[in-house]
Amino acid sequence: MKSLGQNLCKVCQYGSIILVGLVVCFLAFYNLENYPPMWFDEGLNLQPPKNLLLYGQYALRSSEGFRVFDPALQTGPTVLLPIALIFKLVGIGLFQARLVVVIYALLMLVSLYGVTAAIFDRRTALIAGLLLILVSDHEFLSFTFMSRQVLGEVPALFFLLSGTWLWFRAWEYPRWRLLLLSGALFGLAVVTKVQFALMIPAAAICLWLTDRLWVRKLSLHKVVLPMLAMGFLMLLWYGLQSCILGAERFASNVSVLREGSGIHILSFSPLSALPAIWRLRNSHLLILGLLGMIYTLSLGGRGWANLVVVFLVLFVLVWLGWYALFSIGWMRYAFVPVALCSIFAAKLIRDVTKMLPGDSETWRAASLTQRVRMILAGVVILIISLIVIGSGFSLAADVVGVSSNPAKQMAYYLDEHVPTDVVIESWEWELDLWTQHTYHHPATDITNPLTEHVWHGVPYSPEAYDFVSFSPSYLINGPFSKWTGIYTQDLLEREYPLVVSVGQYDLYKVDADEE
Repeated sequence: MKSLGQNLCKVCQYGSIILVGLVVCFLAFYNLENYPPMWFDEGLNLQPPKNLLLYGQYALRSSEGFRVFDPALQTGPTVLLPIALIFKLVGIGLFQARLVVVIYALLMLVSLYGVTAAIFDRRTALIAGLLLILVSDHEFLSFTFMSRQVLGEVPALFFLLSGTWLWFRAWEYPRWRLLLLSGALFGLAVVTKVQFALMIPAAAICLWLTDRLWVRKLSLHKVVLPMLAMGFLMLLWYGLQSCILGAERFASNVSVLREGSGIHILSFSPLSALPAIWRLRNSHLLILGLLGMIYTLSLGGRGWANLVVVFLVLFVLVWLGWYALFSIGWMRYAFVPVALCSIFAAKLIRDVTKMLPGDSETWRAASLTQRVRMILAGVVILIISLIVIGSGFSLAADVVGVSSNPAKQMAYYLDEHVPTDVVIESWEWELDLWTQHTYHHPATDITNPLTEHVWHGVPYSPEAYDFVSFSPSYLINGPFSKWTGIYTQDLLEREYPLVVSVGQYDLYKVDADEE
């Protein structure tokens, strides 16, 4: 009987692993080209891989030429160069581009499992992974949604967690090579997504100060060496840009980047803090994670693993503080700390499940107080299970439900009906992937005032951008340009004939005399 019970346990264990693997594969690969719909940022990120393959330029392409290392490119070469390679091997396409990020996502899940298992245990690590995959309260806070797009957040998280795991190992088994390697991984996170350049050093400094006031185990060189390696890699990337562009053009890019940073990531606005935090109120993962942080820290402990816990807690709090006080407040900016909250939410859930009775004898032997705790634990686990299951089914329905690709359909229409030797005015970068037409795209310095106009209501005159001066024959007004209002709808309807509408994409004839 004992052997039969052990075999059943093994079957259930392996069956659970297979089931989890099937769920992960389905959410990662199924309908990858159509869900989520391709949009502005993703299309912009796909420009360098395509242009590098076709023209040898790591740049955005517009009718007036190449914008090499354009400041609008906020996803780094760690993502874009592998996509260029896969384009060279199997051809240009959205599926293969997204496949690169999906691979990063799977690696990120492995690194999440490794870090969580190292500081807690394997079951907690498994719960953390399931929470991260299945809980989806808002699309830009959803790991599955974000990992199926050519964006930098998920790959950067992989580098962060891998660097954190190596950093932890370097504390336990002091080796300067591990310290430098962990710093190099932090540097790759920064190169992938520039916001990490603010958060990692800030959290590391806070960790060292906390250690000085608390256990005094972390010597200074264990913090300084990784930060130096990270800084070196970052300087190497920007130094390469400076050498390729030249001092004057590099300074111009830096100026535009500084202006954009002042709006998006370094605009101190205490009045915006409460609205920004309020937008996160429905994130179950964030709420559970914050409760899990409080619970985990209350357990105490002075070992190396607990210092990793403190670092991750500080990283989450620093990022949330930046999101509330300094960023423009887009939900996507909160994705990273919400994703890391899965670690602490998992710890809380794991320890609550330990309060459940293992069998009927345990229940009968328990006191009234213990039974109340067991009942409350059961209610909590039931509620969390319903949230996770409901969120998982909703996510699966989203993945299955999208069966069309409007950007691709519009591109097909352009291929069939619009000559390739004319200029098309458009701010929908996603169309460029599918066609070889010549587009004129508004420059990055137009984005900054429009962002302030849309987000903060700062006045913006439509006359500030004269698209007619670029001699387009056609104009496409799509999702992003409609959101920003860069092309006045009344003007378009009054002055230019509508040729066709495909989804949210409207094609207008600007040069009415041209056949």
